[in-house]
Amino acid sequence: MRISGRVAAGVWGVAPLPGDISFSGVAVDSRRVERGNLFVALPGAREDGHAFVGQAAARGAAAALVSQDPGGLPAGFPLFVVPDPLRALQDLAAFERRRQGFRLAAVTGSVGKTTTKEMAAAIVSRKFRAGKTAGNANSGIGFPMAVLNLSEGLEAVCGEFGMSTKGEISTLTRLFRPDVAAITNVSAAHAGNFASIDGIAEAKWEIVEGLSPEGVLVYNAGDARLASRAASFSGKKIAFGAGGADVTADEVQPDGLSGTSFVLSMRGEKAAVRIPLPGMHQVANCLCAAAIALAWGLTAADVSAAMDRFAPPDRRGGVYRLASGAELIDDSYNASPSAVESVLASLGGSGAAGRRIAVLGDMLELGEEGPRWHRQLGAAAASRVDWLVCVGPLARGYGEGAREAGLAPEAIVYLDRAEEVAGVVGPALGAGDIVWIKGSRGIHLDLAADALRN
Repeated sequence: MRISGRVAAGVWGVAPLPGDISFSGVAVDSRRVERGNLFVALPGAREDGHAFVGQAAARGAAAALVSQDPGGLPAGFPLFVVPDPLRALQDLAAFERRRQGFRLAAVTGSVGKTTTKEMAAAIVSRKFRAGKTAGNANSGIGFPMAVLNLSEGLEAVCGEFGMSTKGEISTLTRLFRPDVAAITNVSAAHAGNFASIDGIAEAKWEIVEGLSPEGVLVYNAGDARLASRAASFSGKKIAFGAGGADVTADEVQPDGLSGTSFVLSMRGEKAAVRIPLPGMHQVANCLCAAAIALAWGLTAADVSAAMDRFAPPDRRGGVYRLASGAELIDDSYNASPSAVESVLASLGGSGAAGRRIAVLGDMLELGEEGPRWHRQLGAAAASRVDWLVCVGPLARGYGEGAREAGLAPEAIVYLDRAEEVAGVVGPALGAGDIVWIKGSRGIHLDLAADALRN
């Protein structure tokens, strides 16, 4: 999006700069500034963005949004000085969302947000000029940046709202006023920041605060916490998942690692759908995406056609054949208890000709319940995998739970770092083996996936 500096100054309530400037897109990391960007100087845990305004200017930034003049800048470099650069960034993105006038679907939930968003965008693009927020840009910083970096002329946008503490989704939804608010599920993700899963549910439910009277709630009817809250929601709503919901899947047939087929029903209209991604949890993601599409008048046939050509987001279930003949599922982006349970269920039912190998890293941000979840999921792995590779200090709990549940000690490996995985696992792989990699971002199992692929 190209934005006039004079318009931006009006949004922020500051005096316009002499002569009008314009900028396209925004950046908060000076190393990622592209020519013409607005650089937003934000304070960080270790660095203050004000120290890098000069670098941003050198890389071609058109202007900077700051709370003070950092000094030492090229003569005449434009600065917009505001009390709070983050709030100014959010206000400008919200203004642009209103000015552009595109439909907005916002997805939240404990797991599946990004894949659901990507699926929804693929479906919606069959009817509208559709866009999507980049990657997992779902925070109070990332989402407004993603909005300001969208192309011009879009009719519909699919994005995601994330949170780690109460109130974050409330801020986003009140600013950006989604036309569709979708909640995939509620589970123990970021549980360390909440007293209970009910607290997580309340934080996710904040998304309805920004819905207009004409807005549509999309929710998982199979999630008891969401279904109970939806029962008292007086606005328009579309339920997915459970029997009797508006959007459901019947005759579900897993096809190994190549995907899953099912019959989709959208308020009575049916179509055969095949998702080219492994794992039953992807069916739930697709149903949520289909419900979003239904809110905007798309059909079951649209869903089927879009899923035929769907490619997964990076690190979220892509399947790769290795030189050894083994197959690798790179699901390394993040992990939570429900997501790991889905991986184990998929491995257990994969019908692998060789060994079923789970490479599981620490699940972070689970607080005091973390050790219990790791042991519990390790016990669940015992009957579903042939080899369990545990990466990180918390991941030792996987191995302990698996051993207590009967998995042979020699089938369990403990590693400290992701960089060790390829050297241990790679030489042992053979044709027919399946390796599924899953862990929280902080464990960096993407490094293991890349090393095995290369």
